[in-house]
Parts: sequence; structure tokens; C-alpha cells
Amino acid sequence: MSREIEALRSRLDILDLAKDYVRGLRRSGKSWVGLCPFHEEKTPSFHLDPSRGVYYCFGCQQGGDAIKFYQEMEKVDFKQAVESLCDRVGLTRPAWSGRAGLGQGEEKLRAAVKKALDLAAALYADALELREDPEAEAARQYILGRRQLTKAVIKEYRAGWAPRLSNWLFTILVTKHGIEPRVLEKAGLAAVSSRTGRYLDFFRGRIMFPVADPQGNICGFGGRVLPEDSAPKGRLPAAGGQGGTASEGPKYLNSPDTYFFKKGETLYGLGAHKGRIREQDKAYIVEGYFDVLGLAQAGLPLAASPMGGALTPDQVRILKRFASKVVLIFDPDAAGISSAVRAGRICLAAGLEVKIMLLSGGLDPDEFVLKYGRQEFERLEAGQAKDLIDFEMESRLGPQGASGLGLEERLRLAKNILPSLAAMPGAIERREAIIRAAQALRLDLTGFERELDRYLSRSSGREVILEPKNSRPSPGQAASDQRGKTVLSLDEALLGLALYDKAAVRKTLEKAGVKTEDFIEPQIARYIYGEKAGPNSGEESDAPWQEMLGRAALTQSNDLTEAEFSRLLDEYAAEMRQRALVKEFRRLREDIRRCQDSRTACDESVVRRFQEVSRLLKTGNKE
Repeated sequence: MSREIEALRSRLDILDLAKDYVRGLRRSGKSWVGLCPFHEEKTPSFHLDPSRGVYYCFGCQQGGDAIKFYQEMEKVDFKQAVESLCDRVGLTRPAWSGRAGLGQGEEKLRAAVKKALDLAAALYADALELREDPEAEAARQYILGRRQLTKAVIKEYRAGWAPRLSNWLFTILVTKHGIEPRVLEKAGLAAVSSRTGRYLDFFRGRIMFPVADPQGNICGFGGRVLPEDSAPKGRLPAAGGQGGTASEGPKYLNSPDTYFFKKGETLYGLGAHKGRIREQDKAYIVEGYFDVLGLAQAGLPLAASPMGGALTPDQVRILKRFASKVVLIFDPDAAGISSAVRAGRICLAAGLEVKIMLLSGGLDPDEFVLKYGRQEFERLEAGQAKDLIDFEMESRLGPQGASGLGLEERLRLAKNILPSLAAMPGAIERREAIIRAAQALRLDLTGFERELDRYLSRSSGREVILEPKNSRPSPGQAASDQRGKTVLSLDEALLGLALYDKAAVRKTLEKAGVKTEDFIEPQIARYIYGEKAGPNSGEESDAPWQEMLGRAALTQSNDLTEAEFSRLLDEYAAEMRQRALVKEFRRLREDIRRCQDSRTACDESVVRRFQEVSRLLKTGNKE
């Protein structure tokens, strides 16, 4: 197993992997730097070293190798990360044994669920093309006619139709494809009726939209009922969900949360559009499935949708991997404006640049681009999309502004926008916004700022300054000062040098009389003294070791000359020797004190060694 993991690590290109998640990557000496995907920042502190396959952030102190990076970004365990990365680089998945073998049943279930989701998408797409079904024909005409999507877009995004029959999909997948009922339940494709106890299709009588995760794998579905005026005469009401009743149900219905699908962590369209979103460093957040497809058809494949729900912090966190700017496009009614403000605050708090855009005539995005075209959409965006504070002020004050409003009303409006001001992570941007807001509301700026300070002190909106985990000054301080607050321990500083030349480090330490037991970090001692074959040996999923490697490799300077390397190594070895002598001195002193307390004779060799160690400490370790 260890050999298979090593083969994966040697095949992985951490730079290529990081490009899928890290914005602003650029070369800096032998390393690459970019904006950290793990915390909010505007100045790059994320470093990676492709030659060693490690990364480290000097802002939040996260680090490790390519496998750990993928685990953190995709929120998967070590086994899942290894299997996904093996698929990525074309290696055979490991044959797990021992404790890992206990998960084989779960792995088979996950594979079966994935197969069921893929088959369901294909069956729904085929059902939409079924000419003999009048409802499928009505759905097709609604999509092609009223929504004016092209056949090419329908095919590309795999839109489909779920027939109204109670267990149409269930029957096909079980009888023709051998999928077990429990697998369909786990996939969110079938549910047990509370009335009859029979399995029923979760989606029935709906236009279907397969939902993909950021890797492009189908993880769930969204279904839309066919409008009454588009449905064939005499049709049965639509049904869906677990109830099993013949109720029309909600206009939109999403898959229930499963192992694969978490609505609050998923954005429809992101899996298909992440490449263009990353390229443009911008995403449109829209409300519906047809908005996503309509903009894509108009040449703007930059949209993603929270699928009828409110935008969540988890969705924004995932989106931030691919873009630093978002344009929110919601309905211009009161509910839409409220949703836009709430979403804008979440995006601001995540460190995203936010614009809010209202479309003229109350049109949805797909309707707007159909009527006016892509150029008019982009012109409107460039001229009328507003930042959150300006949008909120205009929507709350209206065209008349603050004129005619009494002090009490203006103070109420000021308090209403405090959460938006607090969500802004940058002090300069916040200062500029509060000046604009105070002017618009005709309020005293100083008093407004004090009110905001009080709000910040009461809420969790205050900025959090991440302090380094290790505050102990060390020989690694000089290197860390150039990149942030991270400080290496003495053991880690030696590890950083050992990653350059392990043989030289071992030889110098042995000459100085430093032993493995003198290290605080036993893994570093084992690596330097040859008990580990390489940086990635040992426990494959040992996250602390991988993080330590990344921190040590990237905190040390990339451009050490031979003389600088030797000087640092001598200094570190001397400090290690000094630390070992101090530890020994304290132990010997305690032994002597115990003898004195018990009024027994102390071993002569202990006394002699105590005197010798005392002398060495006084003379700076010099014999």
C-alpha cells in the first residue's frame, strides 16, 4: 500500500492541482504564491513548492502535500482523496486492506449510487425525447418554445423529463439495470411511501435538471413542474417527494440531502462553468435553472444558482475557489431585494467583491438576454450594477433619497445597514462605504462610526487576526519575517535544511553530539537519521507530518547559498546541542537534589557529569 501511495505522490503535480483552487498563482523564486483558499486574504500568503510537492500558508498555518490539499479542498477523507487523485492521474486505485478493507461495502454502495445517478440522468434525457408521451411533448415544447432553449443547450446540460408514473424510474433501474432499491433511496431517486410502504419515484411529472458537483459528477437533481398553461389537457397532477400523494407539490423540488448531494453546499451550473468562471474571475449568481442555461446559451457561461434556496456561506466558500467577484441577479421585488442584500453580506464576509444587478422590466436573466441580447446585458452590468452599500441605500431610500425623512427614520435606516458595513473585511473599503452612507442619510460621520464600532463589538463580524501557532523565537525567524508571522521550531528549521541536504544535516548533528532523543519531534529525528526513506514515508495519511513538511520546506529561503546553508546548519546544531545540555543539566541537578534530600551518597559519575555539563554550558559547548 505504501508503494502505491508513493507512486501517486510522485505522479501528482501539486501546481497543476492547485490551479483548480488557488487564485492569483504566480512564480516567486522556486516557489509559487497565490491567495490562500483556506482563509480570507487580499495579499498572497499561500506558497507551494512543486519540486517537493508541498504547500504552506503563512497566514493560517495550513500545509501539507498534494493529497492533504485535495482532502481539505474537497472535504473528503484520505481514502476518497487517494482514489479520486488516482483517477485524475490515470493510476489504478489501491487495493485497500486491513482496517481500510472494512470500508469496501461502503465503497461499493457509493459506486452503485453514482451509477444510479448517471443512469437516471440518461433515462430522464431520453424520456424528454419520447414522442409518444404527450406530457414529454408538452415539456419539450415549453423548453424549446416558451423558454427558447436550443436543442444543443438541452443536450449539453442534459435536461430531461420525469414521467408522472409512480415508479417509472424505480422499475427500470431495478429490473433492467439490477440496481438495489436501497441504492435508489441512498441516491435520492426513490422514497418509501408513508401511506403504502412501497417505493415511489422521488421525481414525477417534472422537467429535470441534473446537478453536478465541482468535479462534474452528477450528485443530485432539480425538478420543475410544467406550468398549467403548458400541460396537455386532462393530465394528472404532478407529484414528488416522499408523501406519495397526487399533489402538485412545490414549483421546484430538489433531491433530498444524501452522501453525494448537500443542497446547502451545491450550486447548479458551477460544475459546468467553473473553467470560464475561473478564467473571468467572476460568477453570476441567479435564482433559477433556466437563468443558468439562458445565460450560457447567450455566450455567458458564468452563472450558478442556489437552486431556489437562499445562498449559503458553504456555497460561497466553494464558489470562492474559482472567482473573487460575484454579480448577484435577483428578482426586483421586496423578497428578491432582501435576498440580494443577505447574499451580498455573505459574499462580502467571505472576501468576495460584490455587485448587485436589477434587470429592467422585471425580467429574469434568461428572458432579458433573449429579448435584448448579450451586449445589452453586459452594458447594463457595466453601467448599473452597484456595490452592496449603494444598492442597499438606494433600495431603502428610493429615488427621493433622505429628503423628507425625519431623524428617527434616518437612524433606523442607518442601523439596518450596519450588518452590511460589518461584513466588509477591509478597513479602507469599510471607511469609504460608511462615509457614503453617512452622506446619503445626512448623519454625523463620527456618530455613525461609533455606532458601527458598538455593533462590531457585539457581533461576530469583527475581523479575526490569526496569530502564529508557535510564538517561540527560533533560528527560522529571519525566513518567516519575509513572508508572515509563521515561526519555525528548531526541529522544523532543521527539517527544512534536511529537505535540501539530509546527509549534510545528519553529519553535522552527529558531529555536535545530537541524538535522536534530543529532538522534540520524533518524526523529524527519524527522517534526518535515516529511519524514514523520504518526506512522504511512514503513515500515508499522517496529516500533522505532511503539514510540518510543507511548513518547513516553504518557510526556509529558496535561495540559500552554500555558505548560508552551512552557517545556518552550524547555528541550529549548536542550539540543539545547547538545548540537550540544558535538559541533561536539569535532570542531573534533580538527581543530586534527591540524593541530598534523602541524605544518601550520590553516584560519583553523576556528580562528575554534572560538573562537566555545567562547564560546557558556561563555555558555550566548547570542549
